[in-house]
Amino acid sequence: VELWLGHVDSALESIECPADRRVRLVQSLFSDLAQHWWRSVRDQVTSYEQMQALIRERFCPASLRKERLHDFMEAGFEDVPISEAIRRFQEELALLGPAAPPADQHVYLFSRRLRDDTRAYMAGLHCESLMDYQDRAADYERERFSQRRALRPEGLRRGSVLGSPVVR
Repeated sequence: VELWLGHVDSALESIECPADRRVRLVQSLFSDLAQHWWRSVRDQVTSYEQMQALIRERFCPASLRKERLHDFMEAGFEDVPISEAIRRFQEELALLGPAAPPADQHVYLFSRRLRDDTRAYMAGLHCESLMDYQDRAADYERERFSQRRALRPEGLRRGSVLGSPVVR
């Protein structure tokens, strides 16, 4: 299901399909069982995102959704840039669809994926939403990276031969 949805999303992006036409285009790809199912739910669908959630709910086994939810809840630190952590977290939330944990748990679950120093810095801040939390964490990591880069000895900066100064 996820592979199929991924291919569909890629195709919709590549043809620059407007959001208001996506549901109609995707439903034309259904055959047999999916077409029959679609006729029973199409009146409930108001957006492409809602359509994706219904497709996942119908065609992705409950056991797999439960396994995904468990993996999502248990996920911990990943040594990736903050932008990648945000992207992965949003992608995981979307994949879980209606099985995703409640919004009031998102900040906590996202914070578990951050580096220790970022998590410690963020613990002292009050954030209104997950997006606010992610923005502040990204700002902190950008600042931390620029400070570390400024402290790096001139001869060790990217683009230099070890021991020779960078020519600008």
